[in-house]
Amino acid sequence: DLALILEFGARRRLLLLGRLSSLLPTPENDLLRLQMDALGVIDFDEGTAEVDAVLVDSKLAQRFAISGTSVLRARWGSSPAFLLAAGGFHPRFEPPAGVPKMQRLAIALAAGDNPRLTCAAYFAVTANTVQFGANAQLYAAAAGFSVQGEVGFDVLIELSPLHFIAEFRASLQLKRGSRNLFKVSLAGELEGPRPLRISGKASFEILWCDFSVRFDKTLVAGQRPPLPPAVDAGRELARALADSTSWRTASGGTHGVALRGLAAGDTIVLDPLGRLQVRQQVVPLNTSRDIERFG
Repeated sequence: DLALILEFGARRRLLLLGRLSSLLPTPENDLLRLQMDALGVIDFDEGTAEVDAVLVDSKLAQRFAISGTSVLRARWGSSPAFLLAAGGFHPRFEPPAGVPKMQRLAIALAAGDNPRLTCAAYFAVTANTVQFGANAQLYAAAAGFSVQGEVGFDVLIELSPLHFIAEFRASLQLKRGSRNLFKVSLAGELEGPRPLRISGKASFEILWCDFSVRFDKTLVAGQRPPLPPAVDAGRELARALADSTSWRTASGGTHGVALRGLAAGDTIVLDPLGRLQVRQQVVPLNTSRDIERFG
């Protein structure tokens, strides 16, 4: 179900409001029910699209609730960009300004808190990255004993220059009340493609005794892929400012001046009491930081 509202006037915008549903394998036997309420705006004047969505009344096997949020951001024109994320981003990734914080795609595979098994995941695609990860947590208690466990991973792939880092973790702990009886944990990361390196730490705890083993090994030697060619950001900025579509005038209101004989084409005519506006999406202005990544 999708409602489209086309708004004309000062700006041309398309407002999106609706629900996306996926009932598998059939609507009558929906073992997997995914329903997402979406709200978005497509601005034709700005060349942007923004859509936010949230999972509602979604279940697995008609019993286990599924929750989470997602966003879509796109920009076309002289400085195109794209971002699609469901459940959030990699912990090391800094999302662009204006992108809201998202809830992980989560499911609770138990009816109560004991035992408790929860799973969370995310997937994201940006102009230069692919990101995905998942985490599962287990808790169970009986007769004064409790078991806690966790397993998960996070992967961040940068496309240019090609680079990836995959972090992994796992742990299992047995406790008597608040006292630890046994715990084993593993955490590490795999980074590549060249050099391809794996590192991490394994820890063991039994009553009052604990020790750890660290590892760091290069699986494939070599140099990192070369950086992409440098970009003349100043030239790209000048090109954007030379585009007549980057400039816009705003009327100064009703007054005794009439404009006649306006030139056609790309000529910009400014009302004597109006305002001249310019917008560009090439580089950030008024910043003291160096620009290390472009595009």
